Amino acid sequence: MASSAAAVSKDSPSPEPLLSELCRICNTHVPKYRCPRCLTRTCSLACSKRHKQWAQCSGVRDPAEYLPRSKLANPASIDRDFNFLVGVERGLERAERELEGRGIEVGAELEGRRRRFKKGEGNARAALDRCGVRVLKAPKGMVRERENRTGWNQKRKCLSWTVEWLFPDGERHLVQALETDTLAEAARKVEDERKRLSRKRKRDAGEDTRNEAKSNDKAGETEDGARPVEREAESKSNGYDFYLHDPTQASTSPLSRVSLPPDKPLKELLRGKVIREFPTISLTPTSPEQREDQRSSPHPPPTPGH
Repeated sequence: MASSAAAVSKDSPSPEPLLSELCRICNTHVPKYRCPRCLTRTCSLACSKRHKQWAQCSGVRDPAEYLPRSKLANPASIDRDFNFLVGVERGLERAERELEGRGIEVGAELEGRRRRFKKGEGNARAALDRCGVRVLKAPKGMVRERENRTGWNQKRKCLSWTVEWLFPDGERHLVQALETDTLAEAARKVEDERKRLSRKRKRDAGEDTRNEAKSNDKAGETEDGARPVEREAESKSNGYDFYLHDPTQASTSPLSRVSLPPDKPLKELLRGKVIREFPTISLTPTSPEQREDQRSSPHPPPTPGH
């Protein structure tokens, strides 16, 4: 009885595959290939070519295709990225061979492009060489490289630095300062910028500060006619200690911050220093003891031998 049942099962035909399990082009054979671009399954080279023609598909995997996090760190994903990079490298090599076959010198053309400066860039590089500042360039397209607006000031015939100011309250400001400005003058510029942004934030919040500003101006005028903004900016600059960040040192190292005197111009303070794209200056409130010493001795003591 069992042998007869086995014979019947052998003679019975196997179930036909579903239509979804067959080649998507001919709907006849079991698929063997999968399109890297759209994952369409085909059974032969002829069906693959028809699929590309009918669907206008390139058959090339999209390297920018979104992948969930679970499919990123696996061997298949790493192989795909590696193959993409190899393909880019081979494309560059083919392009270079083609240019060389046409008699075009690629290296000379690129070198010529490097020698072409933007307007004022030659003067800016010459000024950097005179200052003796070592500038570490950030990679092209990085945030710090895009923020850098250091260049030649044609009107003043000097270098205009982009200076990054880091305040104790966590605020960060980028303000232009001339190389001839003293550190105190540059600090006044950034204080004015902070006041301007503060007023703008209050206006955006719907606060009317005009009457308040007028009353403060009248109440703050002194007998010598000095404006309160000038006095406040001056006190702000004298109420801080200035430190230049050295990118070659670890951030936790004491050598990563160089103390700067506020009465010297930037070109003297930056001479022989190392910066990344533009100077970064942090401000630390002066201690009460140091402030008292500055008030009691407004002029520096004479050096020995003078």
